Amino acid sequence: VADLSTYIAGEQGNARGAEAMGMLPRSGPGYEPVDRGRDTFGMFEDARNGKLAVLSIFGTNPLRNAPDPAATAKALDAVSFLVVSELFMTETAQHATLVLPTTSAFEKNGTTIGLAGDVLAVNASLAAPEFVLSDFELMLGLAEQLDVAMPSLEELDHAVIGHAARVPQDFSFGDERFESEQNLAPRNGRASRILSGGGTWLHDPRLAGMRA
Repeated sequence: VADLSTYIAGEQGNARGAEAMGMLPRSGPGYEPVDRGRDTFGMFEDARNGKLAVLSIFGTNPLRNAPDPAATAKALDAVSFLVVSELFMTETAQHATLVLPTTSAFEKNGTTIGLAGDVLAVNASLAAPEFVLSDFELMLGLAEQLDVAMPSLEELDHAVIGHAARVPQDFSFGDERFESEQNLAPRNGRASRILSGGGTWLHDPRLAGMRA
């Protein structure tokens, strides 16, 4: 296939699910339009200007994919209390005030939304190490400390299905400014590209043989 492009979801495996739940600055849960909030670049700008005292990052590595890594590192270092929830000591985690180990996809239960918009069940196949919590459990602990009431698991399940069932006007897989592009040497006169927004694979020694 001439000019073949391959998209690797990388560490944004549930990117569409995050968008359906309202984690974009331009839309709320179920893709409802809202007054535009601050995107990643806006928050980093606030951090550099001393307007952001606390920042929590769950399972993503913006420092690796940033168009300007030096400016992003400066923003992270300007945050008084930076919390990173991760599986590995990524470039971003190395700047954290507190690193919280989190469960992998094989160690938690819940749902994920596929690229086609299907809600798929996630069932744990491995027991997580002691004291390692899922992102949801970490959020529950944070909510408890802040005296914020959280819905029950049953209510959350109904909300997830309801939001995912709505048809988006448009959606994207993360911010294209963080998209990295690797041009590979042409084979048989054909060029191919690998597009990925992930970064965790760099820190998994089991995948070392796939990096070449």
